[in-house]
Amino acid sequence: MHTPGALLFSFSSEPVPGGGRPNHAHVAISLGDGRTIEARGKSYGVGTFNAANRFQWAAIVPGLQ
Repeated sequence: MHTPGALLFSFSSEPVPGGGRPNHAHVAISLGDGRTIEARGKSYGVGTFNAANRFQWAAIVPGLQ
């Protein structure tokens, strides 16, 4: 995702309306250059990481562009 500020999502199964939360869900913020800022747990902490095809969905928050 090459849009700074876009929210990037990864789920273990495709989300469906009213379908509940998938077993695994993760969100990151795009820096617009192929990297993200995200919290990846105690082993990695919060930092910048390569997006590297780890996300299947994206959303842009209106008014932030």
